[in-house]
Amino acid sequence: MDKLASVCGVLAVFAAIAATDPAAAQGSVLRARLNADIRSTEPGVNRDANSDAVVVHLVEGLVALKEDTTVGPLLAQKVEVAKDGKTYSFRLRDGLRFHNGAPLVADDVVWSWNRYLAPATQWRCLPEFDGRGITKVLAVEAPDPKTVVFRLERPSALFLATMARSDCGADVASPRDPVHATSAAACRFLRRPARQARPRTALRRPRPSRRSRRSMAARPAPPALSSVEGRRPPGRSRAR
Repeated sequence: MDKLASVCGVLAVFAAIAATDPAAAQGSVLRARLNADIRSTEPGVNRDANSDAVVVHLVEGLVALKEDTTVGPLLAQKVEVAKDGKTYSFRLRDGLRFHNGAPLVADDVVWSWNRYLAPATQWRCLPEFDGRGITKVLAVEAPDPKTVVFRLERPSALFLATMARSDCGADVASPRDPVHATSAAACRFLRRPARQARPRTALRRPRPSRRSRRSMAARPAPPALSSVEGRRPPGRSRAR
């Protein structure tokens, strides 16, 4: 379900770009060549350098690296840090929408980050945020639809910079439940009916006919092998 959500979100972005960008429809397209195919469209999970280079242009996170390599807000309009350095408040920009037209709200960010922090997701940067690395994220909360609050176990000057890393891919790629959302029509073609297990039946050999039974009875039994010998053809050298 989670992988389907990420893939569905990225695929629908292509349709949204083609539908809303007249320049792209007229052929003003920048083409870049990669030395290998991308691994997936799931940010920060099944990824490599080529995957990061593509996905970074498709989905976005709360913050990102600017041209001067400093961290700046992206989906967030502003970031406020508490005096103790253990609480980060992100105010979302106005007018943010997903590929299916649904507005991006704080609950979507909370859902995405809870998924990243779940060990089952196997997020690349989980060790940085679960206490083994720079800090531990204790909670991700949405006090209102426009505000996301991160509560940390200990302050870290690298918290925002790590969030902005392209290999981490801490992006908000999909709404909370795009597959079952009524507005996610673009994802319906990815849904497949559940497979029904076929009942196992014992393999039955075809019953021989009367004629074949008579011929088998009249056929002499093959001679039994007492030994097997191998000989090297004359004139051929032994392999060394």
